[in-house]
Amino acid sequence: MWLAARSLVFWSVELGADDVDAQHLAAQIASLTQVATDIDAKLTVLGAGGLAGAVGLYQRMTSVVDAAGGPELDRMTTRVEELMRALEEVDRRLTALRELKALLERIDEPR
Repeated sequence: MWLAARSLVFWSVELGADDVDAQHLAAQIASLTQVATDIDAKLTVLGAGGLAGAVGLYQRMTSVVDAAGGPELDRMTTRVEELMRALEEVDRRLTALRELKALLERIDEPR
């Protein structure tokens, strides 16, 4: 899913240009406004609260990551990796138990 239309918007006003065409500038501003409106609507539909909500979410995430710091993130990454390995082991053991159960059910079946 694209947040913005696949069309490109170019901002072609050169700084210091004396002969800026007002109509051309207005058209570019209208295009940028439409893109921003489309992105805002799509972010609203996705549950992010539009552009303002997405910016707020970004700021909250940045503050959490900044507050955690490098060593804390490394510790948490290590812990998550350990938990993933433990869950993979649980999955492996559950699979073995299912296979054992199926084998025992075949043995107990009347002939």
